[in-house]
Amino acid sequence: MMPQYLLALPSFVGALISLGLAGYTLKAPVVQGRPYVVLCGLATAIWCLGQFLWLMHDAPEWRLAVAKFQYVGISSLPALWFLAGAMFSGRSRLLHSPWLQAVCVIPAITVLLALSNEWHGLIWAQWLDPTSTIAQIEYGPWFVVHLFYSYTLLTLGSIMMLMHLASSPHYRLPFFAILAASLIVVLANLTYLSGTQLFPMDITPSALAIAFPAIAWVATRHRLLQLVPVARSKTLEQLQDGLLVASGNPRRVVDANPAVIRLLDLQTENGVAELIGQPLEELIPAEAMSIAVNDQDDIETKSARILEVRRFAVSTSQGTQEGDILLLRDVTKAREAETRLLQTQARLAEANRKLETLAATDELTGLDNRRLTARLNEEIARCRRSGAALTVVLADLDNFKQINDSRGHAVGDSVLVTCGRALRELMRQEDLAARFGGEEFALVFMDSDQDRARQAAWRLQQKLSEIQHIDKNANNETFQVTWSMGLASLEHDTDDIESILKRADDALYHAKERGRNSIHYHSNGNVIPLETSTEAGSVR
Repeated sequence: MMPQYLLALPSFVGALISLGLAGYTLKAPVVQGRPYVVLCGLATAIWCLGQFLWLMHDAPEWRLAVAKFQYVGISSLPALWFLAGAMFSGRSRLLHSPWLQAVCVIPAITVLLALSNEWHGLIWAQWLDPTSTIAQIEYGPWFVVHLFYSYTLLTLGSIMMLMHLASSPHYRLPFFAILAASLIVVLANLTYLSGTQLFPMDITPSALAIAFPAIAWVATRHRLLQLVPVARSKTLEQLQDGLLVASGNPRRVVDANPAVIRLLDLQTENGVAELIGQPLEELIPAEAMSIAVNDQDDIETKSARILEVRRFAVSTSQGTQEGDILLLRDVTKAREAETRLLQTQARLAEANRKLETLAATDELTGLDNRRLTARLNEEIARCRRSGAALTVVLADLDNFKQINDSRGHAVGDSVLVTCGRALRELMRQEDLAARFGGEEFALVFMDSDQDRARQAAWRLQQKLSEIQHIDKNANNETFQVTWSMGLASLEHDTDDIESILKRADDALYHAKERGRNSIHYHSNGNVIPLETSTEAGSVR
């Protein structure tokens, strides 16, 4: 006869493996149904450890105590297996009251009855031979309830797991591993309960010692404790994007999901099944056939729906392309939104351009206004670097207030418009003319020293004073307006916009104080009139 410690060895190994699986699950970062998996491992460990202790000592009192201890694991394992299956398969409603209480009530009663069995005999009615390696027991009535209930929970828990694993073709090995492990344990337990003396002991814990390593290995390899398998077919059916798989030459559809029918406006009576085998080019617009592999493009359907089509290759293990995968996504609303956005951006850009023009241009005369300061600062900095000359002229219409008072503001505005147009026509393109105030204008002569600027200012004054303005309020009476001007040139490196404008303004002030219709210039700290003299003659 085999020594008892050898008979007990499988049970001891089963206890260690069960504890190891429980510990691994407890430390794993993400586990589906962690509490129930850990408790399943502990319950199995108690069952196996009880068998080990039973075989290591044959005293009747000892074995009765061990049997009571063992029933903590035996009665709770089926309930825990059922709850683990519920959690793993996504049936979380079974894990809340009152379901949880209903599942656990029978195992709780069984444990209490086992611990108090000598008072009622509902679990073990009679121990026939407590010293045998395989227990000779006459079971009580509650044992039948416990047995039926336990097998029901074990079966339901296994079915939930197996159905969930069967929903994905990638989990075939875990499916068969759990199925085989469950059958091994059930057959071993039925052999013991039927009284068939095929083995010298209860081999149920030994079967657990075989089943649990298999389940643990498969669970670890396939990350079953971290990942819940999802049915591939259900996933594809619920996708809002279309999926077309085609192979052969010419390409024919070998797989598709229902979204394809909706996106391509197809008319079918049998759904996706009707698409299988059809030429791909008959289902999708021609431009989709020209999309390169690993590329994407937009196509338009007959119903004016815009689809984004992505194309991927289906290749053999040798790298030969044998088919195509087309992903179809409805981007009609997105493209319409993009078009509206681009149109809005274009309108905003045009509006901003107009606003910038209005902000930088005098609305009445069409001359620059706000850009004068920035432009003058830039030109002064350029002249400092290059040594070029620059002259600023401040020009003012004489007695303009009298024109407004006597002829009306409309006539005054007409004078300003006419003078602004004349300045744009008479000045060089590289020079700058800006409206500086009500009837005052600023002229900047680029690369012009004071001599050249005086000549240019004198010619401008003559041309502007010759303009015949029309008073429509006085029977189209014509009249002329004279100009006063003040010049200041860039003189030294310390000059800035404030100083040159101040000198030009001082010169203009002298021109107006000395009777108007004259030109004065600022030179070396002095304001000098440009008048009928040898100098004036040279200017002319």
